[in-house]
Amino acid sequence: MNKFEEALGNYSQALKLNPNNLRSNYNLANAYRDIGKYEQAKTYYQRAIYIDENYFRAHSNLGITFRKLDERLNAYTALTMALELKPEDKEAKKNFKMLSIDHQINVLKKLKRQTPVSSILHIMK
Repeated sequence: MNKFEEALGNYSQALKLNPNNLRSNYNLANAYRDIGKYEQAKTYYQRAIYIDENYFRAHSNLGITFRKLDERLNAYTALTMALELKPEDKEAKKNFKMLSIDHQINVLKKLKRQTPVSSILHIMK
């Protein structure tokens, strides 16, 4: 059993004893995120936020998780909340900027796929 499987087991067991344990929900979310299971991570970050809506780290990590799931609007919302709770946090600011860069790259990719004629026709509609 590797360290992630062990952590998943330990946090899952702790949550069976106390499903409203903030740290166990948060730590289980982190363990899932670390192994790339973003849907599961999302669930446990959301549970942590339900327990403590002012838990900055859960909002910040939920934003990162939403970004990995390509849920940009949700990522924006979660990271905005994180920055409202802790406006000077460098990591949250960096993740917010990365989300903006992702958006700009996607816009450029869409523009690149359009031919000049189709762009003109689109504008004329």
